[in-house]
Amino acid sequence: MPPMTMVHETDPKDVLLNRLKGLLPQGTCMNNQVLVAIYDRPEKTAKGLILTKQYRDEEKFQGKCCLIVMVGETAFVPDEDKKWFVTNRPALYDWVVMRPSSGMPMAFGGVECRLINDTAVLMRVDHPDLVW
Repeated sequence: MPPMTMVHETDPKDVLLNRLKGLLPQGTCMNNQVLVAIYDRPEKTAKGLILTKQYRDEEKFQGKCCLIVMVGETAFVPDEDKKWFVTNRPALYDWVVMRPSSGMPMAFGGVECRLINDTAVLMRVDHPDLVW
């Protein structure tokens, strides 16, 4: 299925970060844990299709694209055997893809998040509309 390009009045990264401003706990995640905020898809596609509330709400549970909003001290650090994170390390505020079932769900001010292991990140993408 081709990407579902959405109508964005504001950069989706800025939307999530503004909604989370002042709500995240002080400090960092523990060890190799990563806190990601699930992409909140707008209501309207670039082709004019209006997505139902039910469809959009389902992404709280099935969303695959997330923004990294907090990183543990040992997250994305290459291991001794050089099998993990040697060349391609995600960073804070990168859009990443994970399995919808990964991690522990939680919310901060209505923003759906997951606390995941760094190895649950499967890929990095330039924009969340690329993933459906």
